[in-house]
Amino acid sequence: MKRLLIIAVTSIFAVNLFGNIAFAADRYAGPVAYATVAENGTVYSGTPNVSVAWNASGAYEVTIANENYNFRSYTTVVTVSGSAPVVATTNSNSNKLVIFLSDLTGAKVQRAFQFVVYKQ
Repeated sequence: MKRLLIIAVTSIFAVNLFGNIAFAADRYAGPVAYATVAENGTVYSGTPNVSVAWNASGAYEVTIANENYNFRSYTTVVTVSGSAPVVATTNSNSNKLVIFLSDLTGAKVQRAFQFVVYKQ
């Protein structure tokens, strides 16, 4: 008879003696979405569930298929490409991730960027 020894258990995962990890059904092991995005909102690469649009108010709206994005339930990391300093901030609106990019004067700018989204 095989015996299985569980050596670590949390509400997120369990690890057995052989190093196998089992995640809870409601937890994600990795990001739910990520992408590299051009200044105009074109997705260069990333997960297939992502679409991005530059909107009239000067922000990038990111739709993540099958996710009702709300900043309180997701952790998002944004990295801006380029040599000039740019500040990235995030919010949510209508179940979409909203990314604002601003220069140091506070003016909204368009720049290439990358993002990764994790569900909490």
